[in-house]
Amino acid sequence: MAKVWTTEQLITEVRRIGAFNDVASDGKADADIINALDLVMMDEMLPTLISVQEEYLIRTKTVTTTANQEFVDIPAQAVANSIRDVWWSDANGEQRQIIPRINREHRAYYGTTSADYPQGIYVEGDHIVMVPKSTGGQSINIAYMQRPGQFVQSTAYRKVVSVDSTTAVTVDSTVPTAWTTANTFDVHSSKSGAETRLFGYSASVVSGTGITFSALIDGTVDNTFAVEVGDYVVLEETAAVPGLPRELHPVLAQAAACRLLESDGDAVALEIARQTLGRQLKSFTKMAETRIEGKPHKIVNPNSFLSRQGTRGGW
Repeated sequence: MAKVWTTEQLITEVRRIGAFNDVASDGKADADIINALDLVMMDEMLPTLISVQEEYLIRTKTVTTTANQEFVDIPAQAVANSIRDVWWSDANGEQRQIIPRINREHRAYYGTTSADYPQGIYVEGDHIVMVPKSTGGQSINIAYMQRPGQFVQSTAYRKVVSVDSTTAVTVDSTVPTAWTTANTFDVHSSKSGAETRLFGYSASVVSGTGITFSALIDGTVDNTFAVEVGDYVVLEETAAVPGLPRELHPVLAQAAACRLLESDGDAVALEIARQTLGRQLKSFTKMAETRIEGKPHKIVNPNSFLSRQGTRGGW
């Protein structure tokens, strides 16, 4: 079984690579290493995943529109406040169509009368703007790349040992004293990728080893997956293990060690560590650049006659 890299294990690996002692005055305390891990997660690991263009960390959020609705929020967890694509489906989920992006200055060409489904979209700040406005009752499905949570140590996470109902779990030890019903929580997997099951959930009970959430945790709520034994409960936008394929976990530790060696000014050790990091990134990119080995991508014309059979406007 592949190793699960918790925050503590990542810290240990970073110390081993850089021969660092736990000295706060030298900038090598646990908090300093966690900060380095968070930094390289955002400016090295995420760009690596994005560069292979194989849909890592992609999620889909569905928003049901109301009458005359024009704006839809970009999901708060979206990397760089960006979206992958947006598609429309009717109230029955049967008619589906990708909504094309248009230039903002062209919105006047689409009229102002509300329509059954958007003819186009554009981005304005943190919002998706539908053109024209919706008549309501349809679904806007937003695909986006999810931002990984910031690392926390075992004092700030708990592991699910049983799922007691459609809303309650038991965790492996008494919940942190700082956790209350005023907090919001995420639950993420311990498996490779650390898929987030629940985002920003509130809880009606946070006591002892029990947590009762205020919404269903069985995967029936949009943009959630069923909570399982072995998952981690954390405060919102934090994580016990990296939200990356497991093959990138030691690479993450190597990159964090390079960041700390750079701050030390140890040119020789930094050069050796960077060479190792380069080899690791090259190896991972080779593994990750084709997630489905057996079949090549098919080129599909969504506007062809065959693509439109049984759908309104195709897929």
